[in-house]
Amino acid sequence: MRDRAVIGTVYAGPAALLRAYQQLLKLAGRNPEAAFPEGIWQFYVDYALRDDTARHTCETHGFATALRRQAIQLSEIDRLTAWVMTAVTCLHQYPRYLENEWRERVYTHALWQITQDDTHADLYREWEAIRPFQNSSPPAPNEDFPAHRQRLFKQFLQPHLRALTDNQRYLWQTAVNQAEANQLPAYKQQMSILAFLQPGSYGEIRTPIPPAQAWIGLIYHGRYYLLPITDTGGRQPINVADVRRQITSILSAEPATGAATSLQAMAKVKRVEIPALRRTFMPTLRQELDLLKMAPIWINGDMRPHNLPLAQIRQAERGIGDHPLTIFTTEKTAVFDLSHIFFDGAWGVALAEILTNEAIRWAEWLAQSTPAVPNGERPFHFTLAFQPTDHTNIAKAAHVAAETSAECSTVNLAAIRSLRHRFKQYDILRQLTVNDLMLLYRAIHAIAYRPSPAIVAELKRLAQRPETKGAANSALTAVQTVYTSNPAILIPVDAGRRSPKDRVSPMTFEVPLTNLDLVNRHQQTLAALASYERSVRNRQVAYDHFDEHQRSYLTVLAGLGQVLSSAKARARLGDSFSMENIKLLAHLPTVVQRLLDKIPNQFDEINDAIKGREVFSNVGAVVPGSSLTRFITAKDDNEKKELAWGVLTDANDVVHISLRDFRPHVAQLTAVNQEALATRITTDILTSYADGLNAFVQDLLRILDAAQAVANPRNAAVSTTIHLNLPAFAQQAHHRYGCWMPGVAMLVTAVIAVIWFFGFRQPERNSLFANTNQDAVVETAVIGNTTRQLITPSPTPTPTTQPTASPLPTNTRQPTNQPTNAPTNAPTEIPPPTAVSIRIRPQDEMPMILIGSTTFMMGASPTDAAAEPDERPSHAVTLDSYTIDQYEVSVAQYVAFLNDIGGYLNACNGFSCLITQAETRDSHVVGIINGVFVAETGFEQYPINNVSWHGATAYCTSVGARLPTEAEWELAARGEDGRIYPWGSEPPDASHAVWGTDSFAALQPVNALAAGISPFQLYNMAGSVWEWVADGYDTFYYEYSPSENPTGPETDNVTPRILRGGGFTSAAADIRATNRHLFSATEFRDNVAIGFRCAQGAP
Repeated sequence: MRDRAVIGTVYAGPAALLRAYQQLLKLAGRNPEAAFPEGIWQFYVDYALRDDTARHTCETHGFATALRRQAIQLSEIDRLTAWVMTAVTCLHQYPRYLENEWRERVYTHALWQITQDDTHADLYREWEAIRPFQNSSPPAPNEDFPAHRQRLFKQFLQPHLRALTDNQRYLWQTAVNQAEANQLPAYKQQMSILAFLQPGSYGEIRTPIPPAQAWIGLIYHGRYYLLPITDTGGRQPINVADVRRQITSILSAEPATGAATSLQAMAKVKRVEIPALRRTFMPTLRQELDLLKMAPIWINGDMRPHNLPLAQIRQAERGIGDHPLTIFTTEKTAVFDLSHIFFDGAWGVALAEILTNEAIRWAEWLAQSTPAVPNGERPFHFTLAFQPTDHTNIAKAAHVAAETSAECSTVNLAAIRSLRHRFKQYDILRQLTVNDLMLLYRAIHAIAYRPSPAIVAELKRLAQRPETKGAANSALTAVQTVYTSNPAILIPVDAGRRSPKDRVSPMTFEVPLTNLDLVNRHQQTLAALASYERSVRNRQVAYDHFDEHQRSYLTVLAGLGQVLSSAKARARLGDSFSMENIKLLAHLPTVVQRLLDKIPNQFDEINDAIKGREVFSNVGAVVPGSSLTRFITAKDDNEKKELAWGVLTDANDVVHISLRDFRPHVAQLTAVNQEALATRITTDILTSYADGLNAFVQDLLRILDAAQAVANPRNAAVSTTIHLNLPAFAQQAHHRYGCWMPGVAMLVTAVIAVIWFFGFRQPERNSLFANTNQDAVVETAVIGNTTRQLITPSPTPTPTTQPTASPLPTNTRQPTNQPTNAPTNAPTEIPPPTAVSIRIRPQDEMPMILIGSTTFMMGASPTDAAAEPDERPSHAVTLDSYTIDQYEVSVAQYVAFLNDIGGYLNACNGFSCLITQAETRDSHVVGIINGVFVAETGFEQYPINNVSWHGATAYCTSVGARLPTEAEWELAARGEDGRIYPWGSEPPDASHAVWGTDSFAALQPVNALAAGISPFQLYNMAGSVWEWVADGYDTFYYEYSPSENPTGPETDNVTPRILRGGGFTSAAADIRATNRHLFSATEFRDNVAIGFRCAQGAP
């Protein structure tokens, strides 16, 4: 309330005066836009994105991959030479890189302006999808990469130019000629990296470096060296042989005497502190630091481990922040660390791809040439003689915020794209993009997130110790606070298509979750869907109830999509609320500009509106063939910016999400040697977000599947009816402070006009944002005045002691081919298990139970109150003899299979088999150690989990078996007497099965819990892990299935399949022997409680 109260006096008043001041300037003939000759964003980054945390980083694997594919063995000298020559080439060709980038944007935009034709509206996007980053096709003679790209762009443009009328072509040519004469030179000067940053009290001064005075910086064994970029004449690029000899001299002189001097501490000093700090140094040290900045590109040749997060890789030696670009190397990748003053995210990743391909070109040349001989002259190297007082002063200076980081790649992109495809079938949902869905779920996740119990327990333990009490309590407050509103998120929007100098337009977004009642609507819709799916009578009434809810919910989502789309369109024109407030600083004295800019930092409400608390930067999907793999975004120097989310989708359609955490507890925990715990907290947030996003998308797919599966005459009118209301919805969506922007409270008024309100209903179990097969914890949160349940994935608890294995059964009997007595559909008194015939499968030593030909009643009995409609009617089924595994397939058995096939990604019938500890904590497959897959020690005989349907079928095929049919599985689980559970019809307890728990650690070995075995002595047919069967799913299949050996409806490789038996997260009703559960056959990331057993026909 305090923040809201001060807005009028502290911010709104000055803002009104500043607007009046701008009007006076206009009357006096001074245009406020003239205060930003290089665009508003460039003006902003020069003073607001100065510090080390304002650099973004990306990674490519192309260099190492190309060497491996071509069997090129580069020496250390040639590896460094390739990257130094890449940097030399970059500096010489960079103006032409910029020319291409500028022309591609301006030429395509001018075409659209001239024609106003939809054909040209997305012309630049079409070019983006095919633009080259290397000489991909046979180049013309003496054609380097910039010339090659320019030629291909002209070829791309020609058909569109030929289609113009003579007048249109004249207007286009005139427009681009004028722009090229008036704007291109200034753009090249603005974006040039042949420059260094001079820190001042109020911002950075970009100072050009004459080419003859520029160097390439090389860091080797922690020491700093300089290599020239031109020949002795100062005009042409330095010869590769000269570079090679100099690097040979560096390596031959190592190890040099004395320890290397590190600049890492100084790199973390706030830039505003640097001028005063430098004045305390000795003149010789200042001279060296002045020379250090003359290298626009620094290459750290000391290899870093490739499995480190990018935020850790970039913490190695990297100068002191005066230069535009640092390149790090690992054994598998190259990492590019870029100053936001010179590079935006999209241009940064594009340049990284260009430089990677250039390095490959040099490596190929070097591999064919004669090794160099040192010339005896060691290139210039720095002594960097800091005095003890210098280190003291550096330590006392203000530093950037401490950070931790985390990365994950478990988002199910296929499901999101499937959802987008489904959205396109509704006119109103077409504008809701993949990034919009990710942003929307981040808003939901912010209020739904609950920390890992293990993390909370560790923090509480540390809070009992005097030396860690303060830091632990701060962290507890940060992770346990129940937020009633989601954070304001700053989203960088590409503003360079219209005018390349504008680069980026930031916009802040805050979803009004509480006012829109979005979480509640999601729950209500799923609850109505579950009621419809359970209904037997009055199904049309139940469907109509669900239909009302889903129409209401989809209307809200569609409205948000339209508002976001409109806001992004306005942001591209520089019309976001953030940009409008930066414009207010035009023509003011610098000291006044910085004073006014600090106002938002003092008041949360203003900061949220203008700068946001989080950054969410998605550079999108890379082009096919790209080697980009990871990306982390930058944050501005605003201390209230706490989290920075970066997203990149690689060429293999894997979504890589990074999270940089700058919250206050990070520094406090680091100060008491608990940085690892701070990192676990960050990882917990990111993992929870990714898991929850996957579940959220699956929920939406379920809703849309159900809505489209029913032939309802109202459905045909849904799109048109809602579409007619949405223009008013979007037109009334204004920012809460009176300016256009996304994240608006007035959105609610428009929503109320087009949606229906329903009372809150308690959600069905496992319904919100957590897949029914994932670990979930149910928490209660208060949002507005409504209490509701939020279900979010919970992290893995600490594994418990391994239970004692139950003895394997020894009694046997001879199999019979005679059918049993006539079946019954009513439960009877449960007899003890009978003797069975056990056969050992030689391929994996699995005991298999022989079940003779018989007829039994399949499906739930009429008296089973927990049964769903798809379990009925009960019907007689006759099966031939078959064998089925006595136990679920174990971790050890599946690891042996992985070692046989040599991998798991896309390795099972062209689909991924499962995920391991490389992607999730809820796995006992450690991953690859010394070239082989390894089972976690002590858990070899636990059931394999996280398995896709294709991962299960591939295993069974490899051992000469198959998945059981649904009928075979049910007979093996419940026998012929109509029992509800494998052990009988009494409710389950802990002696029967592992069920009803959120703890992955609760799983037991495959031969545990003998009290829960089935009549045929099969273990863990209830609980433990769900089990795949071969059949596809149809709710009404029992009404028409064949009476002999049914195999389910027709399927293909992507048809959803059936799970049986429930898992450790399941409720008692879900571990009944007749329960059926539909799940994606291709999913392999959200299968924490899914395993399998095999079957085969009797010999």
